[in-house]
Amino acid sequence: MAFSTKKVDINSRRIIGFHCARVILLDVTAPFEKQAGISLTDALENVLCICGKMEGPSRIPLISIYLLKSKPQQILPFSCTKSNFVNLHGALTELRTFLHESLADFQLKNEESCLQQGLTEACSDYKRYLEGFPQAPHNFSKLEMIVFTGHSGQHVQSQFEAASQQLNISVVKRVVSATIRSSLITHTMMGGSPGVPSSEDTTGLVDVILLDCDPYSLQNFFYLWLNETSKDSEHIQLLLPPPSPADSELIIKCDLLEQMLSPYQLPFCEAFDLHTESVSCKHVYPTASKAVSMTVPVKHLKAVGCIPLSKLCDSAVFGLSLIVLPTSCWKLDWEEIERNHSHYTCLCNELLTKDVALLTKLVYPSVGSQPKEWSSSRTSQAIKPSGYFVLMPSENRYKTFELQFQFKVESILVKSVISRELLIPFIAAPSEEKLDEVAKMRVQSSLSMVETIEDFNPLYYESGLWDALKHISLPKSAVDRALINRKKAVLLQNKPNSWVQAFNPPASKSSK
Repeated sequence: MAFSTKKVDINSRRIIGFHCARVILLDVTAPFEKQAGISLTDALENVLCICGKMEGPSRIPLISIYLLKSKPQQILPFSCTKSNFVNLHGALTELRTFLHESLADFQLKNEESCLQQGLTEACSDYKRYLEGFPQAPHNFSKLEMIVFTGHSGQHVQSQFEAASQQLNISVVKRVVSATIRSSLITHTMMGGSPGVPSSEDTTGLVDVILLDCDPYSLQNFFYLWLNETSKDSEHIQLLLPPPSPADSELIIKCDLLEQMLSPYQLPFCEAFDLHTESVSCKHVYPTASKAVSMTVPVKHLKAVGCIPLSKLCDSAVFGLSLIVLPTSCWKLDWEEIERNHSHYTCLCNELLTKDVALLTKLVYPSVGSQPKEWSSSRTSQAIKPSGYFVLMPSENRYKTFELQFQFKVESILVKSVISRELLIPFIAAPSEEKLDEVAKMRVQSSLSMVETIEDFNPLYYESGLWDALKHISLPKSAVDRALINRKKAVLLQNKPNSWVQAFNPPASKSSK
């Protein structure tokens, strides 16, 4: 991909999105639960070990952690996550120690939350950090404050309003109040969708959400931090034929959202791809300082045809799939955003109704619409290939636990399509007309022992990537302790008393 370091214009966008700095304020005053804190710490550690080893600009550039007891305690000062997992792990270990050994005694004192003081101190500390590092990249010049608590969102809002006079609001992007639902409260009382944070209210800078006390919901919450939050420009433009002879072509401006992390940006990519040449190639990513000023063109995809989904062969598409959403670029006026959103929704609905996918072709802007520095370069005048991409509609339905109501989310998935130049012919040997009965019975018998999966959910299948990344990021002693703690947790979950024998074997006769 060709990168440019020129000034951003209407036909280009920054290669690096805006990932703000974050500070976590953990309010452990009652009714906060120990299990909620442990699950939260585990989920945070998993996403930080991913971020610390991920190639390219950091998705979580800066993070800090405060423990809110009778007074705010800074567990982790503002720190980079890139190649810094040892320090991050040390802070999380200190947090786990408090949860296991001191939380119950602290809550017995029934002290009030110091949230207001914690918000003020966190904001002041970030301001001092920026003053000490004037060269800090623009992409984390704003701070997002996340309050994890057992209290209601209204409590956090009132504390924020009381502290707002002392806060430097200019550096605060937003405040998130994340109430972790008690594990004792039934789903009937709380409602919500499994694994998905539900929004309660938004007032000014404060967003109030509810989180279930389970690893899936907490993982989803932290993994959302890895998404790009830049709203400076759309990522692609879909070019559809003119609706009428009097109209020009219909343009739908869209953003691209990652559906998964690229294994090629992480160690152990060979465990996720069977194509040996792909995993053996070295992928070069720009450093954070260079990536801040780099730009890439806004892609233009022109519709060339509709393909019935039943006729779209899986072997004809390749690469990572991306989610296509209507753009939320702040540079567009409100009427254009609404009109663009309506066109996107209607396109998605039409593709779903007809059960077809939209085949598109990459086109380049005409020379007259390009900036002068593009049109005068040799690269812009050279012949370039135009790849094909297919847009597949998707409809996801979410239900509450008690099935009291449901809602649907329509979106579009885009994947690359093989063109003639990339296709290698496959000549298959003719199949046997008559199957060998003995072989058939053996295969049927083997398959009957394989579990039938009615609904596949990737959240239920772990590859061991987190443990592998921690293993190569931490000293051996820390890894051994982590494995022992994990075994204890598993044994406690299955048999509460079994870990005592497993980790404390009876003394031998010779030791008496």
